[in-house]
Amino acid sequence: MTTEPEAGGAWLTPEQRQAWVTFVLATGAVTDRLDRALQRDAGINRSHFSILQFVSMAEGAARMSDVAAALRFSPSRLSHAVGRLERDGWLERRPDPNDGRGQLVAITPVGEQRIHEIAPRHIADVRARLFDHLTDEQVGQLQAICDAILAGLDEPADE
Repeated sequence: MTTEPEAGGAWLTPEQRQAWVTFVLATGAVTDRLDRALQRDAGINRSHFSILQFVSMAEGAARMSDVAAALRFSPSRLSHAVGRLERDGWLERRPDPNDGRGQLVAITPVGEQRIHEIAPRHIADVRARLFDHLTDEQVGQLQAICDAILAGLDEPADE
């Protein structure tokens, strides 16, 4: 006997269920392989690389709160990760001159050098694991799908 789920409404349709399972398998496989390659090649995990990449793309410095929001990290998770990257000499924290309460995180020359060393191999891995399997049209569709998912995560949940 099949019953309705207690919380959240109706069951997934067979198509939704298959898409969900495929999404979980595909995203898990891609991110796991990218994470292992970054660990092997650079001794850094994907989360830490994402922080370095974000700060580097923000012209070398960004507000901690902006980094946390963009990467969807809790403030404590970001603080812990930045602390690790500071100990490695890749990032540094400093007061935000425009807001005495805020902090900036800035990439150091060592961090910038490491990004330039790591990025070419990482980009090659991203291409091999994801984009080499997609047409240009599918890349556009993937962007639209991810934008819709992220926008939905920003909406308040129904309670």
